[in-house]
Amino acid sequence: MMKIRQVVLAGLAIAAGAVQADGVPGQGTWQSVLQARDLNGDGTVDAYYDSSRNLSWAADADPIGAVSFVSALSWVMALNLHGVSGWRLPDLKSVSGGAPTCDNGYSYDGSGDCGYNVDPALSELAHMYQVVLGNLPYADRLGQVAQPGWGLSNTGPFRNLVDGDYPTSVTTSYQGTPYVWLFETHWGYQDSGLAEPAGFHAWAVHDGDVTAAVPEPGSWALLLAGAVLLVARRRGASPSAR
Repeated sequence: MMKIRQVVLAGLAIAAGAVQADGVPGQGTWQSVLQARDLNGDGTVDAYYDSSRNLSWAADADPIGAVSFVSALSWVMALNLHGVSGWRLPDLKSVSGGAPTCDNGYSYDGSGDCGYNVDPALSELAHMYQVVLGNLPYADRLGQVAQPGWGLSNTGPFRNLVDGDYPTSVTTSYQGTPYVWLFETHWGYQDSGLAEPAGFHAWAVHDGDVTAAVPEPGSWALLLAGAVLLVARRRGASPSAR
């Protein structure tokens, strides 16, 4: 029954085009830390700057649909969003300080790399999911019961933030088979999965504020005016002043 409902909702989403749910007020920190960025001045938000992590997230969290990890990586490396390049997939670090691993099995209290309630300080997707959007993973920190209200209940201001596997930039291999670390937004867990299947949703992230490196049209005008004024002053200066 659950799968049938998900298929119906997915069909409605495709028919409606870009889907944007209303963010849940008071859930998470999104209202205070996310700042909208309209990169080309057309009135549509292209990215949101997360001031708590100094990261910019593309406003569309699933712009190319379900693809393989290789396709997702190729897309994000070539992405130029209204003149802004340098995008990447989200990052994560291991609790051990080395390479992330599932060797110790799933954890429920954030003490491992695999599992629920992973440390948001070490995972950009977990931070967005658990802190910024205030969503709860399925399992509680003891791994005993489902948390009331668990799941992707808040998508904030983002478009097309869907239930599914969002890959990170961290890869590994097992017996020669490539795997990629991912965050699953329906159940709220982190894990590694096969890189081959076409089932990943690519969400582009950019270090820093995307507007910081690209002056607004008004800023370009001020810079140009300043340059013209500087040239005029130099031309008008006396020989002794040169």
